[in-house]
Amino acid sequence: ADAAASAWAKASVHRGVVEEDVPADWERDCDAHCRHKPRIRDGRNWCPVAGVLRNQVLVDRGAALCLAYPLDGTGTQDCMRRADKAHIPVFDRSSV
Repeated sequence: ADAAASAWAKASVHRGVVEEDVPADWERDCDAHCRHKPRIRDGRNWCPVAGVLRNQVLVDRGAALCLAYPLDGTGTQDCMRRADKAHIPVFDRSSV
């Protein structure tokens, strides 16, 4: 989904679309936000909370809308809930 959104943004620059890359820091050190035991993947720290922390950063930036293409994962659903709670209009495009 991130790659598709990036491609759309790059193709829509002529419409004034600006892409802001906000990657999740999966290798972050765990802290008070984490309720899990430290995890290692491929010899490096791996924090499953990184995705929801990134979602909150996206919402806190004050988007005009949340255009979502949720699949089977929980990350997009989390971002949709956070956006809705922040009164950002959510457009669920899963049925399109």
